[in-house]
Amino acid sequence: MKIDLTLELTNICNYKCDMCFLSEKDVIRPQHMSIDIVKKFINELNESGYTINVLRIFWAGEPTLNPEFCNILNLLSKENKINCISFDTNGSLLDEKIRQCILEASKYKPIRIIISVDSFDKEHYEKIRKNGNIEKVKENIKELALSIDDKSNIEIALQFVVHPLNKDELGDFISESKILLGQDISILLNESMAHKTGVNIRPLTVQDEEMGISQEDANLLYIDTLKRFNIIDKESNLKVESQGGGGLLG
Repeated sequence: MKIDLTLELTNICNYKCDMCFLSEKDVIRPQHMSIDIVKKFINELNESGYTINVLRIFWAGEPTLNPEFCNILNLLSKENKINCISFDTNGSLLDEKIRQCILEASKYKPIRIIISVDSFDKEHYEKIRKNGNIEKVKENIKELALSIDDKSNIEIALQFVVHPLNKDELGDFISESKILLGQDISILLNESMAHKTGVNIRPLTVQDEEMGISQEDANLLYIDTLKRFNIIDKESNLKVESQGGGGLLG
């Protein structure tokens, strides 16, 4: 039997983003998943009779903060009962060491990466993705994209969550993404995994009233932005399906 599964490599993050449900009060015990736990997971998987179609090594924290990230990725990539590995990242820690371990892992398994960016405007980026440095993230994205060769099986989607601050930037975001990724790109809508290299456009998940927008209005803003930038037809009746499952409803 094939299943999709999530492993949370850490519940710690170096960013404090508007749309993230994780706050300091939610993390009772900040911790990283140990490599011993991962080894135990692999042993149990081999005994289970299951095959994992997509293993997502991300939930709330920033996975690359785990000091064993490279060792864990290496172990998982060589496991026959895992078909594909996916994770989200803010891109701040994609240094040469981590880029190389991603490239190495992709020789054994497809690696699918969503890099959450939301804006290439410095002021807006720092307001949405607090503690972030957009220039550093852009450089990391560029270097990762340049390192991908014919032997690599990697797809990268740069994520754009439609926000009141960035709602007029989608066209520029797509153009900049093409430059950074160095290839023709696909447009993904509300996906939870980078099926193709491109831009993943998602609706804002409203966490509290201080954001100044309701969830209903955030969903409407998302659809309106897609129409204004000709991502979907202006007469479309598409609606947001969910804030976590991905996809749209007609």
